[in-house]
Amino acid sequence: MKVTAGAKTDAEKAERIKTEIEKRCKYNLNAAPTPANEDPVEYFLFQSHEGYCDLFASSEVLMARSVGLPARYTVGYLPDST
Repeated sequence: MKVTAGAKTDAEKAERIKTEIEKRCKYNLNAAPTPANEDPVEYFLFQSHEGYCDLFASSEVLMARSVGLPARYTVGYLPDST
């Protein structure tokens, strides 16, 4: 992937991916939903260029995995029960 070319560490790769997503896309809580027959990440990165948290996070995860970085997307939290 051109975005991570020359990166020496996994952290540097992840940072470059984040920066590329930020350059391409605008955070917008009122962005139109992804059309039914479109892949949400592809649509976000290459067509709409605007969206909210889950699209930014999903894009980071998929791009990280594509360059061999272990990544996953989780939702929610578990409060400390003690």
